[in-house]
Amino acid sequence: MNEIDWKYLANRADALFMRPQPTYAWAEILEGAAVHGVAGKVHAMRAVSGNTVRGLHKLDKDASNVDAIASHFVAQQHAMLHSLANLETRMQYDAFCDELRAGLAAALSHVKPEMLVSYNRIRKLVDLVMEHLVAMAEEIKPALRARLVPWLYLPLDSQMLGNEVLFDTAIVQRIAGQARPGYGQIRQRSDYVTLQTALDARCQILSDQIGQPMHPIYFDLLWRDRLHATGGNLFEVNMAGDQDGFDSVTAISKPVNQSRSGPVKRPPATPKSCPAGGAHDKRLAWIEQLQAWRPQLVTAELVDYMSNTLLDNLVRALGTGNSYGPRLSAGVDLALSLPNDRLQEQIRLLLEDRKRHDGAVASVRMPESPAGRRALLIALWTCRPVGCDRNGRFKVDSKNVYGDPHYRPPKA
Repeated sequence: MNEIDWKYLANRADALFMRPQPTYAWAEILEGAAVHGVAGKVHAMRAVSGNTVRGLHKLDKDASNVDAIASHFVAQQHAMLHSLANLETRMQYDAFCDELRAGLAAALSHVKPEMLVSYNRIRKLVDLVMEHLVAMAEEIKPALRARLVPWLYLPLDSQMLGNEVLFDTAIVQRIAGQARPGYGQIRQRSDYVTLQTALDARCQILSDQIGQPMHPIYFDLLWRDRLHATGGNLFEVNMAGDQDGFDSVTAISKPVNQSRSGPVKRPPATPKSCPAGGAHDKRLAWIEQLQAWRPQLVTAELVDYMSNTLLDNLVRALGTGNSYGPRLSAGVDLALSLPNDRLQEQIRLLLEDRKRHDGAVASVRMPESPAGRRALLIALWTCRPVGCDRNGRFKVDSKNVYGDPHYRPPKA
């Protein structure tokens, strides 16, 4: 595995888990939410899909594991929300999840009993459901979400268990008998606790290194390299991370209820669809498309610093699946998530990185306002060289981009 920029991961995960855009109704997350992909294709995505539960062998072949899990947690919505609002510690949250596990195991009466013996086989499903609900349910208000996200437990599957960056191979080998076990091979609760405790220790070390909180659930962005996928919430990065079909992606075969959370925002079209006419008309069209994709990006002051070429690049990168789109989307999220006092330092680091990459740097004046600095930070992420037009807006050369998909941002 390539070296990981942990500060970048923490910032990206913080934006996805703490400030998701958009959110969905509780039931939609479980039964299927309509999520629009970068090419306009709509997928019905849910917290737990058929790929996740294909190892739960059934007594009744006609029964659906996915539907049983969704129905169980939809029915429990009000009771779960009440309990979550009254939890005060992570220990209490763990006990709450343990109760959910027991209840889910009882609800899966159509599954062969031997499939329910492994502690992690069912606990992983609970952790997966809780991750998606806490990260995206509109019923979870921001203050409650901020309290719950640090408590979330990382769903333990073979990919996570086999990740040597997260786990000492010797510990996994001792517990499961092999270095890369299946999730069902974590049979005892005590083994599950041992592995989650190891993750807690890893988080503490990384938090000290980067000077900001690192929570265990943030490691889930390493699953199939979600870290560098485009999207404003967990469903969107799941879909963007793997167009061949993901753990929670299924093509829509029937209408999905959109009434509870409103219409799902479509990604912006490419600049080719912008109306013909003057630069002013095109600029307004680009801004409108950006508003649909990243509402928090388009404020009057921030857009004032963006030239037409920068808007052009943002629309193309956020609205299509080109090679640098996912990295740019992550850069936008980073620019929007950084506090005002961190912007100048991040710009300096990007300029230094560009000097190493190009050997030369265009001369730019550090903007006085936070909006101007965010616009410059986004421009630096987009492509090179950076300059200013006659109106003082930051512009970029759209024909000369960081097109290398293996490029990674500098450590902040």
